[in-house]
Amino acid sequence: MRLNTRTIRGITYVYYLESYRDPKSHKPRSRIVKSFGRLDRLLEQDPDIMQKLRREVEEINTAHKSLEADELRQSLDEFFKGSGRGAENTTKCCATLNYGIALYRNIWNSLRLSEKLESVMKRSGRKIEFDFSETVFLMTAFRLLNPCSRRATFRLKDSTVIPFEGIAGQDMYKALRELSGFKTVLEKHLFRELSKRRQRNLCVAFYDVTTFAFESTLADEEGLKNFGFSKDKKFNEVQVVLGLLMDSDGIPLGYELCAGNTSEYRTLIPALKRMKREYGVKEVIIVADRGLNSGANLAAIKRLGMDYVMAMKVRGCSEDLRQKIFDSAGYTEKYDEETGAVAYKYKILPQTRIVRVKEGNGGTGDNESRNKDRNEDSHQKSNEKSNKAVKEELEEQLLISYSEKRARKDAADRQRLVKKAERLISSPSAYRAELKKGGKSYVKVSVGEELVLDTEKIAEQMMFDGYYGIVTSRRDLEPEKIASIHHNLWKIEENFRIMKSCLEARPCFVWTDRSIAGHFLVCYLALFIQKLLENEVREAGIAASTNELLEAAKSAQVLIIENYDMPVYMKVNTKPLFDKVCELYNMKPLRTWNKKAEVSRALNIGIR
Repeated sequence: MRLNTRTIRGITYVYYLESYRDPKSHKPRSRIVKSFGRLDRLLEQDPDIMQKLRREVEEINTAHKSLEADELRQSLDEFFKGSGRGAENTTKCCATLNYGIALYRNIWNSLRLSEKLESVMKRSGRKIEFDFSETVFLMTAFRLLNPCSRRATFRLKDSTVIPFEGIAGQDMYKALRELSGFKTVLEKHLFRELSKRRQRNLCVAFYDVTTFAFESTLADEEGLKNFGFSKDKKFNEVQVVLGLLMDSDGIPLGYELCAGNTSEYRTLIPALKRMKREYGVKEVIIVADRGLNSGANLAAIKRLGMDYVMAMKVRGCSEDLRQKIFDSAGYTEKYDEETGAVAYKYKILPQTRIVRVKEGNGGTGDNESRNKDRNEDSHQKSNEKSNKAVKEELEEQLLISYSEKRARKDAADRQRLVKKAERLISSPSAYRAELKKGGKSYVKVSVGEELVLDTEKIAEQMMFDGYYGIVTSRRDLEPEKIASIHHNLWKIEENFRIMKSCLEARPCFVWTDRSIAGHFLVCYLALFIQKLLENEVREAGIAASTNELLEAAKSAQVLIIENYDMPVYMKVNTKPLFDKVCELYNMKPLRTWNKKAEVSRALNIGIR
């Protein structure tokens, strides 16, 4: 309860206001407990009236807390002594509920996701008989706290303090199908909400591609599930391809979900077009790994008015570039302090590269309509066959670096593959059955169809041990800046690790395209919330990794001791880290013993 004032038509009124939570909607409400009338008249009677009322409300609140503590203590005494009505429940099992979910609920609410989901569902005109936004939150929260199938999620939905009422098992799958149609809307909504919440650095955007497998060999030639090159070496399972775009803080900007047989080269430009169209992002440096470095992609990035920083393969380069790389002139050397040997060196090579790009491949940028974008993206293969190739000049600078540490790693990696190649040579049947390139790439078939070690290729690759290339269209960037920008690409690899390991996005156990799209949108929502949490925790000066934050949320549990007078919530197992993080999100750490209302107020949510 608190002292409050309100001005209506120039007249100020004074009253006591009490906050409470609606038992049906579980939303916070307020009500007037006592009204004192007009402030001007009160001041005429007593100039110190406001100070007196403030002291009075503090005394009332203190007395109320003391009374609650006495009631709680008495209830616990009765229960543990086995006296009174509590004795009837001494053999009853006590439920343990997770309340770490309250952290994700508060972040979810702050992003206004329930409001957006209810709004888009209403505008769609579809009538559903279950709580759509609550079902989506349930799946998202469990993807973070206890990743499992939709069926298991439904079975475990009563294991948290949040009452997920009115949700049936089949509603989980219905919600996935409905959710699949709102991908772009939710991406734009999260982009706007995060821009209000924090200053985003969109001068640099990172993009990479990975694959997610299904435990199935049934391909859908017209759909998403299909065979293709697997990043996880699961070549005997169907998969989907996912391209993720993120900002410099590691927070996702959006993603593209493609069929499993889609080349990773084809995923980049549609994602960038959509980012430019939906978010209005214009001048940005795109950072990607060398797997996406193709002439068509680089030319298309420049057509979109953007720049790039990408890794570049130095093995197999032109003879002219090879001579420049191995020419010792122009290198800036860094020495090892202990040995005095050259530990690292680098140099910049300005270059004008000619690339051949087929007309219609990559789009033209600003004046394209959404329909034209979709038409180009969906018919890119046929365009490449029918359109003529044109030459385009790319003004670039190439950063070549050499590291002794990288040279040792390259040599060790190659030696491991050479040993595997030797085993394949000794067993021709194993060579024929081998699907992975790896060691097989060092085996060649002689004129007499005999398997022999490709010593020439090994010697060729040995020359480039320790060398690494990064190409950029920005000629004004210093070498240190180029290396720093590209180094942050590890953050997107970490996002893929979180999706695959922590969120267990794979293997996928849904089979229709709409359900698959809905599943990955749930995973995207979970990843977005987790990365936002990590950034805000780090900015608050709290050191915690992804796994530590997830474990802290999982550890937050209460044991409900049932008593006929009132249930008692006992805090158990909660890690100190969770209590620290709670305070960042308008939550308070629970005491050891709590009443239901106290838990609800501390967590800022309605509880069961």
